[in-house]
Amino acid sequence: MSRAQTPLQKYLAQYAEAESSELNELPDLAWQRVVVIPAFRESDQFLRRFKHSFGTLAAPNTILILVVNRPDTSSHCPENHQLIEACFQHFGPPLWQKNNLSMMSEGPLTLLLVDRETLPIPMKQGVGLARKIGCDLAAALFEKRRLTTPWIHSTDADTHLPENYFAPPESSINFGAQVFNFRHLGNHADPDCAEATRIYEQHLNYYRDGLSWAGSPYSFYTLGSSLAIHAQTYARVRGFPRKAGGEDFYLLNKAAKLQPIAQRHEITLQISARHSDRVPFGTGPAVAKILDQQAKGRAFVTYDPRVFIYLKNWLAYAPSIWTILQGFPKSPLDAANLNACRAAIPDALYPAVSTLNVDAFLQHAAKQCHTDNSFRQHFHSWFDAFATLKFIHTLQSSDFPPIPLDQALRDFAEVTRA
Repeated sequence: MSRAQTPLQKYLAQYAEAESSELNELPDLAWQRVVVIPAFRESDQFLRRFKHSFGTLAAPNTILILVVNRPDTSSHCPENHQLIEACFQHFGPPLWQKNNLSMMSEGPLTLLLVDRETLPIPMKQGVGLARKIGCDLAAALFEKRRLTTPWIHSTDADTHLPENYFAPPESSINFGAQVFNFRHLGNHADPDCAEATRIYEQHLNYYRDGLSWAGSPYSFYTLGSSLAIHAQTYARVRGFPRKAGGEDFYLLNKAAKLQPIAQRHEITLQISARHSDRVPFGTGPAVAKILDQQAKGRAFVTYDPRVFIYLKNWLAYAPSIWTILQGFPKSPLDAANLNACRAAIPDALYPAVSTLNVDAFLQHAAKQCHTDNSFRQHFHSWFDAFATLKFIHTLQSSDFPPIPLDQALRDFAEVTRA
């Protein structure tokens, strides 16, 4: 009788990208750390930096999986060709090659180069597919016992890694993923870009702090450059989604429903402030928008802090739904009981909640939940990071339009002191 497949084995067999099935007849090597970087239109400067930094990081026998990629809407990318050539110049002749994979090594650092310049990526799948290819390879190495750590680190070429980057979480909690602190480095050659990036970083911190104050379990950064995910969790969420942007948000949103996310406040990554149009949304497009607004004399606007007050009230009210449901013996809920549940939600909250298909959640909770804990788990699985954002955007469009960031920070400070 054959043994049942583990989630990781099932993922690799059914959902992983083709590159992960090519890792046969590898050199007799094993690695203790792995980091995945997608690269599109990058120079080889980061390779020099990484080679130097990995010599000082507490990371012997590290493998860097570099996915050089371009969208299929672009016929040629000279920077990618130059970067691929630079890989061979920096690391020497390949130890192993197969199809679009090349492995080379120098000192404690091994480079696994994935050439998706020759085989371009569908535009709509973008950086999400590039990250997925790299992380699928890392997961396959772990399953083959060539990688001793289950932690797959994801970062970007413009990120500077601190000495404690690979330190594992010191906790008995079985975390599914880690997110690291970050700050953007100033750009002396382009002070306007540096200032716009600083403003966007303030916005990200403000949103994270607002969710944390409201009591949301999704109050963590979602940047592909500053996260790590456990190989088993990665398999259970079926890897990075094939998206041209937001792949980090969706990955962590799914991971948080399975296991806690470790927020590594003691590890701070430094990210270069620069112009970028590599993805349709995210830091690069946000910085470009801020620069455009500044050129027109407009201040950057963000969420009115009152949306976080409403979020806090909704999360505090949620346990009352379970109390109400326990009073109804019938499942599925009939029309009268469903109306009673809706009517019990405070009037100020219901318009935003009604946009989230609350009826389906109420029917599901009435049928599936039997304890306070199971209700809490089902509630936060339904009212996840995406639903939270939609809830906030509904409040923003109806009652609390965006306000200047400086005002929002001052008002939020007053709210949290109250």
